[in-house]
Amino acid sequence: MAADPIRTLRSFRVGLYRCFTGWADTLFELCDAVVCSPASVHSVPSLSLEPVFRRGHGSLYKALDRGGIDTDQLRRLLVTHLPEPGVGPRVFAVDASTWDRCDAETSPERGFYYSASKHSTGQPIVAGWNYQWINQLCFTPDSWTAPADVTRIAPADTHTDATVAQIRQLFTFLPDEQHAPMFMFDAGYDPITIGHDLADINAQILCRICDDRVFHIIWDAGLSGVGWDRVDGRWLGVDRSRIIRGPQGRRGGCRVAGSGRAACWVVLCGRWRVLSW
Repeated sequence: MAADPIRTLRSFRVGLYRCFTGWADTLFELCDAVVCSPASVHSVPSLSLEPVFRRGHGSLYKALDRGGIDTDQLRRLLVTHLPEPGVGPRVFAVDASTWDRCDAETSPERGFYYSASKHSTGQPIVAGWNYQWINQLCFTPDSWTAPADVTRIAPADTHTDATVAQIRQLFTFLPDEQHAPMFMFDAGYDPITIGHDLADINAQILCRICDDRVFHIIWDAGLSGVGWDRVDGRWLGVDRSRIIRGPQGRRGGCRVAGSGRAACWVVLCGRWRVLSW
């Protein structure tokens, strides 16, 4: 039996209100003002002009300064209201976005990050805050996603360590299901380190590989000849896949997205950059 959307929405709003530990009424109406705003929010005081915000702009600032949020309860609420995965595992996309704060020179912990829409001196780099999102994906033909977690990565943080910690924290709130959840990453993440650090949890890791990555087969010491033993076997460049003759496995066909073929190389060691040949 399908869930009643009105009842689900009401349950979520009640749970969201209970996540606020101080100035709950003002913070709750502030969330409504953000959702009901007809355009992108560029100014906090402008939210006090929304009809759903029934208080003055002074209480808005006080709520942001003196209010509180139970973050663990909020994460549990978001996971509880994630859509059912249907057939197969839950699929999460992990990616970061930048909130540019170019003119806010007194804002703490600003860093320089990539921005696809704004440039600084001709380069796609802006000063701001880096937020990393984990959203659950669906296979319906639309662009909707379900936010599951978000964290701000400070300039002093190691991006890979922060990613592993964020996934571990989210994993504690996920329900026990038959299929292990899958976390998908764009190029730029380190799949080897992430996979190694998450080896003790039941999760799948899928990462897009940069075209400058190089892999090599683990060398069999029994095949060494005269001189020092080789450390690396034959190399496989992502953009020069003919170095190794054929993959070790193939499979093809996708009923949802159409026909296709994937090549698979098993037990390869990785390197970051293409070295001289």
